[in-house]
Amino acid sequence: MRTGRPCALWVCFVAGRLFAQDAFEVVSLRASRANIGHDGAVASDPGRLTIRNTTLKRLIHEAYQIPYTQISGGPKWLDTQEFDLDAKSLGPSMVPEMRNMLRKVLAERFQLLLHEQVQERKVYALSVAKGGSKLKTQSQSDSDRGWRFRGDMAQFAGVLSSQLAIPVLEDPTRISRVTGPPVPVIDQTGIAGEFDIQLEIHPDGTQDSFTLWQRALQDQLGLKLESTKAPVRSLIVEQAALPTAN
Repeated sequence: MRTGRPCALWVCFVAGRLFAQDAFEVVSLRASRANIGHDGAVASDPGRLTIRNTTLKRLIHEAYQIPYTQISGGPKWLDTQEFDLDAKSLGPSMVPEMRNMLRKVLAERFQLLLHEQVQERKVYALSVAKGGSKLKTQSQSDSDRGWRFRGDMAQFAGVLSSQLAIPVLEDPTRISRVTGPPVPVIDQTGIAGEFDIQLEIHPDGTQDSFTLWQRALQDQLGLKLESTKAPVRSLIVEQAALPTAN
């Protein structure tokens, strides 16, 4: 699984002066014609944002940089209805500007209202196992078997949280929406950079999803997953409305 990432840092100059932008100049938003059943793609160029087949929950994730598992509340369609969005700013924009402009789109077009809360709750801490990390920056396998991901450890922790909540009787290697409240995974590896991650999960009918992933992470990646408690930041959706297409 590849995770869309914001554009690199661009600086916008007009008449030799740096200025900040607080809103996209042009925004086109509509319900996706192909509701494909999972979040699609987020891509960006200097001053341009292109989103296809993406849910409002994914848009909140992109705008606020918070894992899916820490977004709750809102209407039932929050993580099922998909949208296409094309937005263009007056000129090239820095990453924080792009995120702030996306937040404004969500507030204006979806009538989105959020509030933040921080509370101590159960989490899974992802750290390096005793034998050391086995992570690879580039995949050495051309096999399509198993579960694959490319990204940094914070992104991996967010995706892993959703995977752990999928029951074993459903294929634990597939990407799926989670209907229940998953336990957040907190990255405590201290490892920087992006990695190609490939895991093979072999259910035997006797172990739950957490145990299967825990063993696979340690044996195949040299990572440890432990249950603990920690302060967790969450976003609660108080209000959201379906936007009018333009």
